[in-house]
Amino acid sequence: MLGKGKNILFDVDVKGGLNIKRQYEIDALSIFVKAPSLKELEKRLTLRSTEDEVSFRKRVEKARQEMEYSGEFDVILVNDDLNRALKKAEELVLKFLNNSHMTMHLKRNGNFF
Repeated sequence: MLGKGKNILFDVDVKGGLNIKRQYEIDALSIFVKAPSLKELEKRLTLRSTEDEVSFRKRVEKARQEMEYSGEFDVILVNDDLNRALKKAEELVLKFLNNSHMTMHLKRNGNFF
């Protein structure tokens, strides 16, 4: 897809995100999306009522473990307000794409520095 000039957007867990970033380095933007706190995450999951107690605890524990890797991402995006987080994510991606297209242009023309 990249060879055809297409962009790819992945929604993956921390392990997948870090693997993609390692493979593509500056040609990939890694964004760690997190709740404002674990307490807030627990509150949101409770309000959704979509999980039983066992899966609820597993999900909270996985989030706790994944937060330890947040510093390895290019950007940490706090989802404290869904609309604001979506707007910020869009801004981040568009800025990255604009910069990476310039980089690709420079590479193609032998002007990469």
